[in-house]
Amino acid sequence: MTDTIRSYMEELVIPSIPHSCPAIRKQAIKALGLCALCDQEVARKFLPIFLQICQLDDEAIKVSAIESLFDIIMVHGLECFQEKDAKSGSAPDEPEKLDNSDSDEVEEGGDREDVDPPPGNDVFTKEGDTSTDSTESQVYRSANDLIQMLVNFLEDDSSTIRTLCAEGLSKLLLTARIVSSKLLSRLVILWYNPVTEEDVRLRHCLGVFFPVYAFSSRDNQVQVEEAFIPTLQVIFDAPATSPLSDIDESNVVELLVQLTDPTQVKKVADQSALSGMTSHDSLAVKICNEIIERDNMYGVVVLAKALTMLQLSQDNELLARDLSNLSIQLSQVVKDKVSLKSIDKFKVKVDELKSKHASIDSTAGDNVGVEAAAKKTTDEIDAAAEEIDSTVLDTTSLATSKLKRSAANTARSRINGSVQASMLTDDSSSSGTETSSSKGRKKTKIPKLDDSD
Repeated sequence: MTDTIRSYMEELVIPSIPHSCPAIRKQAIKALGLCALCDQEVARKFLPIFLQICQLDDEAIKVSAIESLFDIIMVHGLECFQEKDAKSGSAPDEPEKLDNSDSDEVEEGGDREDVDPPPGNDVFTKEGDTSTDSTESQVYRSANDLIQMLVNFLEDDSSTIRTLCAEGLSKLLLTARIVSSKLLSRLVILWYNPVTEEDVRLRHCLGVFFPVYAFSSRDNQVQVEEAFIPTLQVIFDAPATSPLSDIDESNVVELLVQLTDPTQVKKVADQSALSGMTSHDSLAVKICNEIIERDNMYGVVVLAKALTMLQLSQDNELLARDLSNLSIQLSQVVKDKVSLKSIDKFKVKVDELKSKHASIDSTAGDNVGVEAAAKKTTDEIDAAAEEIDSTVLDTTSLATSKLKRSAANTARSRINGSVQASMLTDDSSSSGTETSSSKGRKKTKIPKLDDSD
């Protein structure tokens, strides 16, 4: 925030807040809300003023203050109001005290509406947690009180304020500024409440919000799943004089089953989580346990019908076994014929799923046997092939040896024949020479010598 804006705020805006004219007060609250959007310190400092105006001033000025609160939470988050407290342990400056005693109770049931802090926020801790100091516990209570006050406005007599708070809380849920299955339950009940039948804008806003919120991520769908049973319990247990007794429970069940459909999640990263425990799988177990606990009280028919609407995982063998056991217990506990008919349908679906896994296991066992036999046959074939190879090798070696010996004998015979032929040739040649010599000797005359000589 610039020095100029800060000076305008201190000299014009703040002095106009307690003005007697409602129009001036309204504009002053709007201006202060805009200044708070620019600076977290301003938002922390003047938060009690916004809270006090939301409870005590005229409706038009309340609307401006509520709008400013939602804008501040959207921009800075809940933790911005207590960041200074958590670090220094000192309370922020409070120009005026605020009495929040009226916001400590919820109109329905008289219980506080615990709103979970945003994920990853270490500043917030739940009440009763002794592992953190008192300052951090106070931090959580202050943020919880702020949201609790806004939630209580959902039951306001003014249609404008109800619609504004429903729209603002929906935005906070959609942007993950707050995480609360109880708040989702309140919004679902508000949407079906006959009192809001004329609030066209409110019903249109919630009608758009629910599918966008539930199908945007797996975590959001888990929150809807956790709101399933509490929402139906409030409607089932509503007294006859309450407008909630006129709500059609079947329509509520159909909506919540549709919102928890795991195949409708849009994020690709969440689609890979479908192989695990889905919201419908968890709902099946929760609904079965709720039917057993209600013991044929009002609402069992609706819950039994809800079981037949669920899409169970096809690859979760443990879930199939658990649901099979639960369906057997339901058949023994439930006495209503209509409920038993729905439970029988559910049991047939679970048995089919269980038999499918059994057939898969048997097929897998057969495949293992076939693989073992094939491996054994392959080993036998390999051994036979090695034996054949060794036999062929021995035969080849023997044949080669025989061929070598035959060749050697043949060569030896040829050599011997050549030698004998050569010897015969030499013999004939020598005999011819001797004959010629003898003939020559016969023809030659040796002269005789006289004795006188």
